[in-house]
Amino acid sequence: MPVPPMCQSCGLPMEIASEHGTEPDGSLNFEYCCHCYRKGRFIEPNLTVDDMLQRMAGIVQTEMFLPPKKALDVARTFVPQLKRWQRG
Repeated sequence: MPVPPMCQSCGLPMEIASEHGTEPDGSLNFEYCCHCYRKGRFIEPNLTVDDMLQRMAGIVQTEMFLPPKKALDVARTFVPQLKRWQRG
């Protein structure tokens, strides 16, 4: 079974077309999800990697039933590796 593309901002899988972000012309963007990217722009352009780590740690905590510190550790394993958060 193929692995769905992962949003390069938040890490969420994009399994169906409606989960993909969009470009200004309405076409699908295959790097970013609809929660992070619409009409060719990031929804929250001033979001920092630390903001995203906290946000994703909350989701990981809820979905995986992990304590807060462990959920943040999990988020730290993938969020900084995503394209939006690469430094340089």
